Amino acid sequence: MVVADLPRAGDGLVEELVTRCDEVVVLTLATVLGVAATARWCARHPRGHLRVLVRGAGVDLDDVADATGVRVVGAMASQRGLDEAVDLGLGPVRARRGPLFRAARDVLADGARAA
Repeated sequence: MVVADLPRAGDGLVEELVTRCDEVVVLTLATVLGVAATARWCARHPRGHLRVLVRGAGVDLDDVADATGVRVVGAMASQRGLDEAVDLGLGPVRARRGPLFRAARDVLADGARAA
């Protein structure tokens, strides 16, 4: 398994990587702007292997699925200090009880069930 943090920009490299992936999980913020941007991104790619993970609260998960046309694999609460930890090079998963760890575990379990 390879995890790649891809930019939303649609250059040739991103397009090539996405087409070669068995599964792509798109992280979106639970805001109208976040979901709209995710819907635009998903519309440019084959949807058969896309899934969405929602970060934060504020938008209904069924509405996210309707807007993107992609199955929502789960949601995670915002994790305090996540952006700072990543910027400092400490890594995103610093505790097994954190929202990101639980979301990653759930996404992996969902992928294993689908396989």
